[in-house]
Amino acid sequence: GLYGFAATLDPHLNDNKTTMEGLFVAGAAKRPMSVRDTLSDATAAACEVLKYCANIMSPTRNLTF
Repeated sequence: GLYGFAATLDPHLNDNKTTMEGLFVAGAAKRPMSVRDTLSDATAAACEVLKYCANIMSPTRNLTF
């Protein structure tokens, strides 16, 4: 990504997803951000990981939050 940070699919809609399936990024790995923003972003990434894992376990459910 830009300046050596991890690149995401879309900085507005898919900010925690990468082009590699199952690889998610959060916080300062993407760009400089405050501790508060990093914690919020980590929570969003954790939700993406849970959705990903749930959809692997039961692909017909296709969970959305």
